[in-house]
Amino acid sequence: MPNTSELRLRGATLSYRVIIDGVQEGHTLEHVAARLAELFRRTVDQMHTLLAAPRAIVKKQLDCSHALRFQAALERAGCVAVIEPDHTDFSTLVLCHHVSPGPGIAINTPEAWHASMDDNTFQLLDEASGACLRAVGVTSAALSIREWADQRMRWVAEDMPYLRQVRAPYRMEGAGWDDRVQGVAAEYRGTFPGTGVYSHYLVLCLRSARSLVCLTVHAPAAVFDVNEGLYRWLLGTQLDVCDAAPEPVPLPLPVPLSQEQADEQQDVPPLPQPVALSPHDEALQRWLRYNEARPSRRLLQHKTSKQ
Repeated sequence: MPNTSELRLRGATLSYRVIIDGVQEGHTLEHVAARLAELFRRTVDQMHTLLAAPRAIVKKQLDCSHALRFQAALERAGCVAVIEPDHTDFSTLVLCHHVSPGPGIAINTPEAWHASMDDNTFQLLDEASGACLRAVGVTSAALSIREWADQRMRWVAEDMPYLRQVRAPYRMEGAGWDDRVQGVAAEYRGTFPGTGVYSHYLVLCLRSARSLVCLTVHAPAAVFDVNEGLYRWLLGTQLDVCDAAPEPVPLPLPVPLSQEQADEQQDVPPLPQPVALSPHDEALQRWLRYNEARPSRRLLQHKTSKQ
């Protein structure tokens, strides 16, 4: 993956479309058509035609927050509404390259995600959707990937009892990791205190030869469901572990010489130094160079006079 501090890849921006995929159970077609006619300011017959179409796209080119609000309005009208990215080929997205300081991660994300540091935690925030990616790393190889993952999962269980594990730990592999980087992830859902928002929480533990990194993706559950494909694509193809630069190796202290070695060094004659020419010597050198060239000058003058 690219390793520059900032990289923009030409392509599409991240946007979403809202699709009506039928009528909710317990609602009649006539009732939903009437509600949609009021919402869209169209006739009831037009809304019947809309509902008869399979997976009708009613809005597109929306950011995530607007797509979620539009979906909620359709659901209140009795529709089954789903959100999908406009572009399912994420490789065409405009991406920016981010590198966390010290041991941590390098990752390409959509350009709208903003990077910041909070204490020792590297953070990428998507303000439009409320999704947040955080990473913290340490320089250590004392733990295996299984030990590192067990430690982090145990911390989630003890410190976040409001979360319920929805996917047991599983191995994650990234593009270009090979045997250099190992990853284990687990996923949780619950409502974080003080937020009132039912959220999805993905924990990814990474290990390289010199670093241990914990990365989390925290998003409202509805946002995660919409962007799950994007998040897994980012983690699987755009993520790498950055090891901190190795500590400089101190130079060894000079070993004191014995008396015999010191005497030997004193017996070595010093190297001859170049002797600077005096102004008189420099003039002599110029005069010699001039006279060395005089025979050729005389020969040239002689040939010229004959012609």
